[in-house]
Amino acid sequence: MRTVRIAGAALAGAISVTGAVVLAQDGGPGPRLTFGLSQTFDVNDNLDLDVESEGNTAQSFTGLSFGLSSATEISSLEFFAGTALRFTDGPDSDQDVAFDLDGTRVGLAYDRAVASSALSVTGSYTQDQIDTTLTLADFGPGAEVPEDFGLLSGTGTRRFATLGATLSLGLDDPVGYELSARASALRYTDTSDPDLFNNNRARVGAAILLQLNEVTRGRLGLTYGTFATDDPDREDNDDLGLDLGLTRELDNGNIGLSVFADSYSNDSDSRAGFSLSRALALPAGNLAASIGATQVEGQDPGFTGRLAWAQDLPNGGLDLAVTQAVRNDSDDVPQYVTGLRFGYVRELDPLSQLGLDISYARTENIEPPVDGTTAASFSAIYSRELTEDWALDLGYTYRQRDQDDEGMARSNAVFVGLRRSWELRP
Repeated sequence: MRTVRIAGAALAGAISVTGAVVLAQDGGPGPRLTFGLSQTFDVNDNLDLDVESEGNTAQSFTGLSFGLSSATEISSLEFFAGTALRFTDGPDSDQDVAFDLDGTRVGLAYDRAVASSALSVTGSYTQDQIDTTLTLADFGPGAEVPEDFGLLSGTGTRRFATLGATLSLGLDDPVGYELSARASALRYTDTSDPDLFNNNRARVGAAILLQLNEVTRGRLGLTYGTFATDDPDREDNDDLGLDLGLTRELDNGNIGLSVFADSYSNDSDSRAGFSLSRALALPAGNLAASIGATQVEGQDPGFTGRLAWAQDLPNGGLDLAVTQAVRNDSDDVPQYVTGLRFGYVRELDPLSQLGLDISYARTENIEPPVDGTTAASFSAIYSRELTEDWALDLGYTYRQRDQDDEGMARSNAVFVGLRRSWELRP
């Protein structure tokens, strides 16, 4: 049986996006097409994570996915698209059975390297129902906390799109250059919470890359960003950032130091900070960690750090990701962000495996009033291969969310699903 680290959507009891799993496993030569089909049923006793549950909700997810992977000596391309049709029967349904699209994912990654130059293009689009995106695990694998995480509540549709590109020149020369650009858009429709507002972000950057010796690189970068929102109580904002960095290659990884400073047009939340990083190659995995501090203007310095550990085990594997950072939320207000994600998969026999997923996230305003949101989840899933292409998933998910000004909400869900994946090589 093929063991995967964290089947994020399936562990959360939503959609088993099988195409994404296949893409991440076998990197053989030539283009590869992957297709996924899934059908999942679940029952949740408090889908919207209300402080007082309104009752049980039954859901059905019918998911489809497609993936394309291609690689040559100088370039690689990864594309993925998947979505699910959700049927819902619960206390919030406007009719006997409501339906919508949920868990839509589109992702693109293209890399090309020629001589001492490199180009990287990435893009993604997601569409989710807010009532299924209230804990960190609902956003998929990883510990990155979305910018609007602490503001999400109620029902409605959330859409997020981002596109970025980086061009590097003179990578083998004593002096090289890097140009980058990124744009993102966050949109809400049919929301029950009137305090969710659309926003747009854009950022461009340029950097000088210095090859100080055979194992040491330096970096001097400058970025300019813009923020625009539909919130009438918030101002649009511009920022200018400067960063300096040193990286030294070691026999088993690398070590680095970076410092940065950002100035904002509204003069309310300029900031500066530093970070020490270490990447380490392990015999059966890898480890990357960083530690530092960030100070927002007028506030005490705040601890920042990051940890990513992946380890293969004799009968499975585990992943641990932790992040502590200072970031702006979807209203462009600075906040402390904490994210933790732990995933463990154990192969029980050649045809079955057990997966566990634990997530924790906390957002907290830096400036008074210091309101915060804490959310956690636990999922357990048993998977069994029925045939070469078909698999069965059985699982349980617990979620809780505590908003300081509202109170604690909890939910329990059980689910069962069938999924199939297949691959074509033209």
